[in-house]
Amino acid sequence: MKKIAIVPYAGARKWLYKNVENIEAFYEQLDLSLVDAGDQVYGILTIEEAAQVVEKGAQYFSLSCQPNSLLNGTYEQFLTAQPRITSFDIRPQQQGVLTSIYQAFAKKLAAGLNRQLDKLRHYRIADLRLAFYALMTATGIGIFADAVTGVELFKNHLVYWFGKDKAWFEQYFTIYWLIEMFAGLIIFFTASIGLRHQAANWVPLRDVKRQDPDRAYAAIVLTLSTGYRFEQRDNKWFFIKQKQIDQNTFTKATEVELTGDLDQDLINLEPLKIQWELILRILRSQANHINSKLSHAVLLGTQDCSIKNREGLVERIAPGTYPQIKNALKVLQLYPEFSQIKFEPYPIPIPPNDIEAYYNAYLKTARKWQHQYKLAEEDMLIDITGGKSVNSVGAALATLHNKMQFHYVDTNNLNDVLVYRMEFKQQKSFHE
Repeated sequence: MKKIAIVPYAGARKWLYKNVENIEAFYEQLDLSLVDAGDQVYGILTIEEAAQVVEKGAQYFSLSCQPNSLLNGTYEQFLTAQPRITSFDIRPQQQGVLTSIYQAFAKKLAAGLNRQLDKLRHYRIADLRLAFYALMTATGIGIFADAVTGVELFKNHLVYWFGKDKAWFEQYFTIYWLIEMFAGLIIFFTASIGLRHQAANWVPLRDVKRQDPDRAYAAIVLTLSTGYRFEQRDNKWFFIKQKQIDQNTFTKATEVELTGDLDQDLINLEPLKIQWELILRILRSQANHINSKLSHAVLLGTQDCSIKNREGLVERIAPGTYPQIKNALKVLQLYPEFSQIKFEPYPIPIPPNDIEAYYNAYLKTARKWQHQYKLAEEDMLIDITGGKSVNSVGAALATLHNKMQFHYVDTNNLNDVLVYRMEFKQQKSFHE
């Protein structure tokens, strides 16, 4: 089961993101091929579209406000309009009662199975081993305690299976008692040692492991940095390296016309030492890989950020990179090398200093790629060349419990590509 939203308005989209947990993707218009049985669809649909969603076995939750004209307002306007979410069950009139019951049952069954599968995906072998050794430790304690109190374990089994009588137990009670006690102790100590080693794997101690930089990936997440923008004039695209003078004033430091020839544009952009050139190099290396399988790429952008002085007063507003994604996606379409890649924007801007927002964005993107496009986690790459330092922390955390990798291109050496994964590390004592 997944949650998606169909909302064409930025203010309403931001409200949904903040008030409905785990929405995986936002779209401006409905595409029924993205909806599966058991899904939850939030947003603003016509009655016909809502009926089509419900017919596929999904749930529809309508977003509305009062007055309805503020649906396309800003986030602050939308907050004052009493926004609400209403569940609808829209079906054609000719549908029979038995069909309705069957579809409702199938929908609940599918949703239940999806929930159970989601839970199982969070379990690791280390978790199961930890539980096993904990159970064996408790069992050893129980056996030893019974032996100390004189309880004869498995007495019924010895009587019924092997015909042992009361006289036999009286004759061999001491030996039986010693065996029982030592068995409890052996089980306890053995399980305790195993429990310690497994706990070392389970406790969140991490290690960063270098990966193969020349591997091909099927999907990549890219984050736009500040300092540049794109303009289209006379059907030509221009890359503009810019510098902010104050809150409302920018200067054009350098302007480069983009030709659509990838190699030539990289040569023209290289002297600027800007992150966009590295993005193009990353995409080119994957698109031209001998085992190339890159099919999806998501661009993340940041929201506006206030810059404060020592007294806590806002001196200026640093513009976010999210508004540049729309033009960036159009520029990427200029290059034939990227024709097989489906580029998408992450649906909402990321607060530039919010590690949790970056972390959740990576996990939601990966979950969408898994469920919607059936991509494997180990084929997903997070690039941290762009963005701020918190972006790197969020990417490292996202790879901890998953098989994704994070990736950095050294800006001082364009041939040095660094790929890492966060992994669990066996705990060692100071004496080892």
